[in-house]
Amino acid sequence: MEQLFEKLLSLILSWNASDIHFEIKDRVLSVEARTAYKMQRVDNEYYSFELIEYLKYQANIDLSNPQKPQSGSFHYYYEGFEYYFRLACIKTVYTESIVLRILNKLLVHNKLSILKKQNSIFSNAIERQTGLILLSGPTGSGKTTSLYNLLSKIKDKKIYTIEDPIEIYFDFLVQLQVNKSRNFGYDEGLKQILRHDPDVIVIGEIRDEIEARMAIRCSLTGHLVIASIHSKSTLSSLQRMLDFGVNRFDLFETLILVSNQRLIPFQNQKRIALYELMEQGEIEAYAKNQYDKGKTLSIEKQMLLLKKKYKS
Repeated sequence: MEQLFEKLLSLILSWNASDIHFEIKDRVLSVEARTAYKMQRVDNEYYSFELIEYLKYQANIDLSNPQKPQSGSFHYYYEGFEYYFRLACIKTVYTESIVLRILNKLLVHNKLSILKKQNSIFSNAIERQTGLILLSGPTGSGKTTSLYNLLSKIKDKKIYTIEDPIEIYFDFLVQLQVNKSRNFGYDEGLKQILRHDPDVIVIGEIRDEIEARMAIRCSLTGHLVIASIHSKSTLSSLQRMLDFGVNRFDLFETLILVSNQRLIPFQNQKRIALYELMEQGEIEAYAKNQYDKGKTLSIEKQMLLLKKKYKS
């Protein structure tokens, strides 16, 4: 199975694909890859139920409980590079869906944005000693890649992360993983991190009021906090935090940068990240109901500029 997996990995990399989708319906298997422009059908030679079982085994999926939605991760060395993968499985009465994602194919870039000004904004924000940075976007928009790229620029600092799960391991980070079966959640993890004199605290994802309030609390105690959150825009990121019940004054007091991003097709089948940013001054204006959204360089505006520049 290793040979077939490596052959599939070679195909993924040649297509610059991010995900492989296996779908089993009425005992018929189909395989597609998500490329920069579309979902692309994979040749029949990769249609192997044994390959799926191999991937589940590598990702430590509980094969005895196939009805339960599960996810797992693993790493694999190929041609001198260590790749990290996440496997997600879900099964209904008629269909089983298995998705394999390469987590670190895009790591690590020297620059996040194609715009010099935005790179400067990111650089200034992560050099701050206190405050909250929110990285937002929908699923699959590259938030994890952006997060680790930012952290790679401040390796000299004491950085602690709490993640669920840890997707990619780095030797310059102290990474803690949520383990609900052992009653080790975000709240307990952050309490432990605060006892270790961190410079930077990373919350892998804000999903509910516990993580939202802990992010605010940690930033109020004099730490730089970086967290990701699912949302469709910078403004909806702010609203989600408020919906989680955080204090409005504390939120706008601690926020120093909100980013929202998308991955878009670019030249040579590659994808790049486009960012919509709200700096501290804009956040303060929003808090005072003085924010002018029309002045924001939105992702849609950036796409139009790219199309005009490259005539594509």
